[in-house]
Amino acid sequence: MATRRKSGFTLVELLVVISIIALLISILLPAVGQTRRQARISACTSNMGQHSQGMSNYASANDQALPNAPASPGGDVANIYGPKGQPSFRFATEDRPVNGFKFGTQGARVMGSGNPSGPPTYYLFADPWMNQEQGISHLYWVIMSEFMVDGQGAQAMQDVFMSPSDVQGRREWDIFLDWLRVDRQGEFPALPPVNGRIAPISQDGLNLLAPSGISNGSYLYPSSMVCTPEIWLRNPRTGAAVNPALFNTYGQFQGGGMSVANYLDVIRKNRMSDISHPSNKVAFFLDNAVHDPDILSWYEQGATCTLATGDGSARSTRPYTDALRGNQQENAGNRFQLYYTDEGTTSVFDVPYICNWGGIRGRDLQ
Repeated sequence: MATRRKSGFTLVELLVVISIIALLISILLPAVGQTRRQARISACTSNMGQHSQGMSNYASANDQALPNAPASPGGDVANIYGPKGQPSFRFATEDRPVNGFKFGTQGARVMGSGNPSGPPTYYLFADPWMNQEQGISHLYWVIMSEFMVDGQGAQAMQDVFMSPSDVQGRREWDIFLDWLRVDRQGEFPALPPVNGRIAPISQDGLNLLAPSGISNGSYLYPSSMVCTPEIWLRNPRTGAAVNPALFNTYGQFQGGGMSVANYLDVIRKNRMSDISHPSNKVAFFLDNAVHDPDILSWYEQGATCTLATGDGSARSTRPYTDALRGNQQENAGNRFQLYYTDEGTTSVFDVPYICNWGGIRGRDLQ
């Protein structure tokens, strides 16, 4: 009499199947992760495309000028706004709000108060919470929001100003917005004064994620877009500074105190036509290597940085290879370098996109 064999898997067969599944997962997971990363980079590049469009919208509404502070109604630096008709020393004040943004009677400065030239409007190691030392490089979205998104004030603080990979920044941004809506009923606070170069932090136990200031977005507006190009412009035949006085005062990043005179020397209402190399001029860029978790800064080797250019396009770059090295003879490449000393050894890092030789007339990209 024949015996019937029970159907099913043997232990060996089951282990083989499990091993095959594990192998497939190990092969597919990195590919899935890379696909998701590329999707985030694409979304970030799309944000940069909207920045390009917003810049064009701003220029169309402002006689082809590039985004800058509103024109001053008159006064001097001591009287908040500066000389009449020039880009205002401050913006988004209580009596002159910008698209619903108003930060107390002092508003936001176009440049940091103590150092108008190191480089203008930008501090590399500023605390992520906004304070009075930060300026239009970080706060361009206050001025540009009405040309990019719907709504005013808090309603204008939309995702286009945040990279989808910037998890930390997104959390800070959302915490501030929740606090603003619930505790402040949409009213913005005055900006907290700076303590050295560190903004005040929360007293509410939120571990630096606090409504004591307002978070930056993920992107930066380069200093060269709002500064007079003669600061960094060289004679291509001789290599000499076109304006030695301006270069010696500001182009070497040796700061001085703020005054009406040096404010007018530094800040200028540049126009779209002042961009000499539109496809190679960076107009906005991602200021952290958030697409590459193991890399700290956008200028380090291997970092991915999305950006918008002066011709209205957007792209993803690797600044370490795509950015031009500083070349004063050609008015091209980065002007700013970071010196880092560790155990007696000094390293020099080229920091692209913030400002470059030639200013608005120079090139940032290969």
